[in-house]
Amino acid sequence: MKICAVICEYNPFHNGHRYLLDAIRKTERFDRILCIMSGCFTQRGEIAVTDPYTRARHALLGGADAVIELPTLFATSSAELFASGAIQVLSSISEVEAIAFGAEHATPSSLDETAKFLLEESPLFQRVLKEKLEQGMGYARARALALQASGKSPSLLCAPNDILAVEYTKAILKRSANIERICIPRKGQGYLETHDVSSFASASALRAHREDLRFLERNMPSYAVEELSFFRENPFQIAVMTALARASAEELNAIFDCSEGLEYALKQGGYDYSSLINCVAGKRYAKSRIRRILLHNLLKITRTDISNALQSPLYLHLLAAKDNSILSVLGGATYPLLTKGRDALSLPPIAKRTRDIDLFAEQMYEICSGI
Repeated sequence: MKICAVICEYNPFHNGHRYLLDAIRKTERFDRILCIMSGCFTQRGEIAVTDPYTRARHALLGGADAVIELPTLFATSSAELFASGAIQVLSSISEVEAIAFGAEHATPSSLDETAKFLLEESPLFQRVLKEKLEQGMGYARARALALQASGKSPSLLCAPNDILAVEYTKAILKRSANIERICIPRKGQGYLETHDVSSFASASALRAHREDLRFLERNMPSYAVEELSFFRENPFQIAVMTALARASAEELNAIFDCSEGLEYALKQGGYDYSSLINCVAGKRYAKSRIRRILLHNLLKITRTDISNALQSPLYLHLLAAKDNSILSVLGGATYPLLTKGRDALSLPPIAKRTRDIDLFAEQMYEICSGI
């Protein structure tokens, strides 16, 4: 069985997502489409708009054959770790021959060139990157300028989907995984655009226009609109800020990406969620980085948890599947397939710790969303 995988959040599932799944089908190259999807929280450090089981059901209705969960500690991390975790899990399924993704400009050849250069990091690249960071520049901008100074085009480091595509490629190259990349030109709005459009709005726009039913109906399949129940922000923010108040600076310092004294800035930044993020992020740090640190503190995810998970066999947690044929394939993976709660009891320690984080994330989601 030939499988094409899609690494996704579907937050929420919209017309652009369905377009990508349709595009994979039209190639007539694959027997099944497998989605590996974020669970209760997202890569931007936010709570998902709808629970993962509902979003997985939308994916099946939109053309996927099965959906497995990307472990929470990867799903809520930087683009590099998000991609590395997804490729690690997918590499355990020998039938996965390709991943497909939307891209602004990327092609397989341009991805290979950029990814290989970033993996090698020439002395000039490292020097310019260090200089830019010391000048107070954010990492994403500094990396793009360091690439440009090295005589390479920074174009693939300027748009969200291209950036993820580069990270997917880096992860594949590092693992020497035999996984093809299929670049499907992004249709409609850019990832971060939020203005009103007729049919291919971004997930960001849909979240921004959550109260506009007509807007949602134009840009989402009807089944996704009918089951959409946006979370309430206040309980989530209160939970995050309560966890911050209880955490010591030393505990915050144990979180991935919480360095350079950020732990002290977070402890001294006050207890209004939005104001704290704006204050601490400033010009140097991306707001998403600060949100992720706060979320990892809430979920008690440390850099050690992430490091261990990257180096250990994990699991495939099934969220939804259309039929038994793909279940039999997933059941033959080198990682165990989890379909029932008790399946996790026999996991080795690191995999069990990783799964326990998923379960705690589900509990926090239920508390914060009022389910």
